[in-house]
Amino acid sequence: MSFVTRAVTVSLLVAPAFSQSWTASHPVQPGWTIRYAASVAKQAGQNQIFLFGGTPGLSSSDLVWRYHRTNGWFVMGNMPGPRHDEAATTVEIGGQDYIHLLGGGVGGTAVTTTNWRYDVNADTWDSTSFAPMPVAKANMEAVTAPNGLIYVFGGNDADGGVTYSSMHIYDPIANTWTAGPAMPRARRNFAALKDCDGYIYLYGGNTGATTHAEIDCYDTVSNVWINTNPHTGGAFPDMITPRSNVAGALGRNGRHYITGGNVLSPVAVPTVESFSPYTNTWNVEASMLESRNQHRVVGLGSRIWVMGGYRKIWPTTNKLESFGGLGYYGPCGDDVAPLPPPVISHEYATAVALDFVTTFTGGVINPGLDHYFSVRVRDDVHTFVDVDTGAQQNHLRLSLYDEQQNLLKQVPASEGILLNGAGLPSQIVYLVLSSASSAGASEYDLYLTSTNDAGPIGEVYCHAATPNSTGDPAGIRAIGLASAAANAIELQVTSLPPQSFGYFLVAPEAGSIANPGGSQGTLCLTGTQIGRYAGNILNSGPNGEVALQIDLTSIPGNPPSIGVAGDRWYFTFWNRDADPAGGATSNFSDGVCVELR
Repeated sequence: MSFVTRAVTVSLLVAPAFSQSWTASHPVQPGWTIRYAASVAKQAGQNQIFLFGGTPGLSSSDLVWRYHRTNGWFVMGNMPGPRHDEAATTVEIGGQDYIHLLGGGVGGTAVTTTNWRYDVNADTWDSTSFAPMPVAKANMEAVTAPNGLIYVFGGNDADGGVTYSSMHIYDPIANTWTAGPAMPRARRNFAALKDCDGYIYLYGGNTGATTHAEIDCYDTVSNVWINTNPHTGGAFPDMITPRSNVAGALGRNGRHYITGGNVLSPVAVPTVESFSPYTNTWNVEASMLESRNQHRVVGLGSRIWVMGGYRKIWPTTNKLESFGGLGYYGPCGDDVAPLPPPVISHEYATAVALDFVTTFTGGVINPGLDHYFSVRVRDDVHTFVDVDTGAQQNHLRLSLYDEQQNLLKQVPASEGILLNGAGLPSQIVYLVLSSASSAGASEYDLYLTSTNDAGPIGEVYCHAATPNSTGDPAGIRAIGLASAAANAIELQVTSLPPQSFGYFLVAPEAGSIANPGGSQGTLCLTGTQIGRYAGNILNSGPNGEVALQIDLTSIPGNPPSIGVAGDRWYFTFWNRDADPAGGATSNFSDGVCVELR
């Protein structure tokens, strides 16, 4: 097995619908003013959603509510003024989350150009420092793209007589607006969602009496509208059920969920459809528990969360509901609270609700490359822990399925799963995290890490080695994972003499023994337990390099050992060489120490 330092190619798949259902949770408190036509934005790292403004029926609201997916609803400080049908989007500046609240209606039919910024940590507003929108409007959509710019699409004028096809781009750092290319069609009351590659998709909405089924897609890198799917090359398929007054959210499985709205009348529907930008397909999903118009929806954690809106014309609804069982296997991590720096550079992430067997999460495994998947969980908002065999997580199981959903392997989550890319029965595999005990039912965030993007582990010592006949010292490193359960460590040596023979040595103790047995180099091991990988004699080839995948269940020595968590093992490489006078001799690389966990 070899670890190849390269990025994994991730492809989103339509996941089997295991345990995907709507759940009612955390209605707003009795006596609170229920609204529709509000705006919503999230602070993903803190698992929070903010609901701004809206209207209970005849007037605009300046209320701000914060929803925490564990702790429920909280009342925040009021907005600088009342708004309805405005747009909100989150930006990150200097590691701090801010929400820009743009335009919207005031009272009856008046619309505004205002651009307010909300500091989510301080619960404060700045209503004067930021450039207003070039056009007063309401019922538009705003999206923060991966480039950090805010894109504002469509909307309508004061009395709703004009629906705009204009698009404007706001730079929150420079505090400037620029006009973008006009939309292919004017829209209002629609949904706008991004993918992770700089494309923004528009769904539904209306222009006057015309309800739109077409998808419009904007490339924020090239700054052009495109009419073919950038991922598949095919024409975009129309929505299954064209609707206006919809709301949309990006799920962790990469699909865009388009919820509710109305079809040819003011009466709301509970319809939900999802579109995958990566397969160019629509799915019909389970309907919401409530029909909703002019509601809001956000993807957060393993679920999408729907709030507000009205069922017919009035009354509004105070029901919060969420749709769960959405796995995530890349490509975006913007809705995942940051992990500490990983051992290796590429992460896969998903969120799972462990009161049921979770949805499959699928990805394309590169043929011929090896993958080790280890697991970390977040068991509350702030705490990240390795999955271990302790009582807290010993109910977790990690299962591997092939494309036909045949079970290939199931292990305690603490062990992780090692895949040999060359031996897979199918390129497509699915990983499932499940709970073996109802007592362990709660929501976790699951992080899967693949050594296909392996980085160095351990610590080099005894550096630098004695120069060999090339004039350079041989250097050793270890890559992979330091997990004893993973058994996924590769040793590599460079700057060896070309076409020289040698083998690795290992010991539980470091040392510094000069010229042992007449060698020119220094042996960086000591003690009576020095073991030789003499069964793996290696040739450095024309490039002077060797590599060996070691087996931690059979470490050579007297007697052989099994590597377990807490062990420290020291490695070096011995090789044949020529001394300066031309005679036969040998040399060593420097050493590397790996502490197993």
